[in-house]
Amino acid sequence: MRWKQFYFILVYFFISFMANDKPCSASFTFSLNNEFAASKEIDGVLFTPYDKLLISYGADNQVDVWDLKKESIVRKFVSQSSSICSAAIQQEQSFFAAGGKDGMLYIWEYETGKQKHALKASQKAIEAISFSPNGKLIASSGKDKVIRLWNVKMGRKIWELKGHEGTVHSLAFSDDGQTLISAGTDSTIISKNQAQRAYFF
Repeated sequence: MRWKQFYFILVYFFISFMANDKPCSASFTFSLNNEFAASKEIDGVLFTPYDKLLISYGADNQVDVWDLKKESIVRKFVSQSSSICSAAIQQEQSFFAAGGKDGMLYIWEYETGKQKHALKASQKAIEAISFSPNGKLIASSGKDKVIRLWNVKMGRKIWELKGHEGTVHSLAFSDDGQTLISAGTDSTIISKNQAQRAYFF
């Protein structure tokens, strides 16, 4: 399915609370009825942590950063891959990363757009990437079923873990950064902690 547009539909919030022992309710409605045209298939979107801009990526070599209020693209990250399959941003917004269909892992400085690393992380598409909470590490995986952990500053691989029998679609760090969780099409969840122990579920 090819998406040519973003559709932002009505968002409705309903808040109920008690005041002076009397039930009271308030409703708030926010609506973005705009359609942001895109000339490519959109595979994923995410919001930046601080400035709340929208990041979109998909079937070309470019990642777009949208300002929803201005209804325009305010920043672009251009890769050498034909298609972007995954993306992630540090909590501090210092670095932004994207995984390519060709197995490339790109890391940029978010504010300047300067490319810091272009790593051949895999021979197949990178379907999942995730920054650690402190932003010093980034994990990648995808169709080759191998999870790899990288040092963001140096662009150096720290370790890799095999265990999945299908494509890995999701990676997530625990809040303390001590554990990395992965999940894939093989109906398997793998948990790996800093003690180098891997658990399969």
